[in-house]
Amino acid sequence: MFKIFRKAQLSPLPATIAEDTPSIAPGSPPAREIASASQLSPWPPEAVAARPGGVPAHPLADLFPLIEGEAFDALVASIKREGQHDPITLHPDGRILDGRNRYRACLAAGVEPICEEYAETDPVKLAQWVAAKNMQRRHLTDGQRVLIAVELTEKWGVTVGTAAKQMAISTRSVRRARVVIADGSSNVVQLMRHGKISPAAAYEEVKNRRKASGQAHQIKAPAADRALAKAFDMIEKALASGEPISADMRRRAASIGAQLSKFGREAAA
Repeated sequence: MFKIFRKAQLSPLPATIAEDTPSIAPGSPPAREIASASQLSPWPPEAVAARPGGVPAHPLADLFPLIEGEAFDALVASIKREGQHDPITLHPDGRILDGRNRYRACLAAGVEPICEEYAETDPVKLAQWVAAKNMQRRHLTDGQRVLIAVELTEKWGVTVGTAAKQMAISTRSVRRARVVIADGSSNVVQLMRHGKISPAAAYEEVKNRRKASGQAHQIKAPAADRALAKAFDMIEKALASGEPISADMRRRAASIGAQLSKFGREAAA
């Protein structure tokens, strides 16, 4: 069974990305500062009914690798000795957003897991929060960071600039990784994910292979795509600056936004 408590919101995003994203709950204390369970309301037990396979992870959590071997054994030993220091964070639907390793370690240690809910449901804010939590405490390979950034942009709506900043890589690396993924070479992607080949080397391999087969032109995105990518980068920087935007620019942005929405609908059709 679980000892699960509900909390209205967790602490704001770390300062490293706060400039790109509004604070989730300005002024609210971090979860670790809550003195006792009596300050939280019990989470309805039926919301996270026991499952034969345990509590599932949210897809955002699964973007990041689990710890294994000695590192996991050390976590189990620590929880056995000192108890669980940090709660496991659940999505409102009951899936684990952060704390899969703590959950596994609690089960292995025979300790009842303590959980809390993250009340945010906006996918972009969820993605940024999960990424920030993992980047605070994990060592990821360059390939893992690049591939996670691609997932954040393509599946969770995070902008390329923000995803690159969170994962401590360049926007160019994200775009090149997209080329590698689009090439369909799962072997190269897996080598990159496991640190056997760098993202730059993976891109060069794809480029050289296409060049040898007379498909080098496919590496380069269409002119319209390149122009839009450059424009989006400039827009992201302008918005992040916090400077006021004129009424004329707002009208142009609304017009362009409507055209892009039309492209999106046509692509999805």
